[in-house]
Order: sequence, then structure tokens, then C-alpha cells
Amino acid sequence: MAAPTNPALQDVVAWAPHGRSWRILKPRDFEVNVLPRYFEHSKFSSFVRQANGWGFRRLAQGRDRNAYYHEYFLRWVVYFFVYPNT
Repeated sequence: MAAPTNPALQDVVAWAPHGRSWRILKPRDFEVNVLPRYFEHSKFSSFVRQANGWGFRRLAQGRDRNAYYHEYFLRWVVYFFVYPNT
């Protein structure tokens, strides 16, 4: 996901300092400015459902409360996705 690393969006969505989770700081701005740019929809609830489907979990307590976490998704790791030919 490129949005957490985009400096222009750091007040909307950002990585946690440790780089193991990210948080949506302004959900309405995220819905209006980020979703249409990076996804095929612009509904926040659809994004949350999609993130859950990818294995992300919203943390419910601690200092990372309301951040999204996936054990294999790290800030400093480059990911390559291969889509099957259809």
C-alpha cells in the first residue's frame, strides 16, 4: 500500500513509528482522497472489509489502538504482487 508512505498523505494515513502497523488518522479524508486514487471503490466500510480479507486486523488496545496490523506487512519491505493472467 503506497498511501502510508506518501508524504502528502501523512496527516491522513501513516505508519506507526515501529513500522509494523499503520493507522488511518482522518477516515473521512481517507475515504474522499485516498480510496478513489488507490482502489476501485470509495467507501470506507468496503476498504475495511477488504483489508480484513487480506488478513489485516485492527488492534483494539494498547498504544497501537485502531491501527491495522498484518504479521508479514512491514514498512521497510518492498512487496511484489503477481496477478495471474485471466
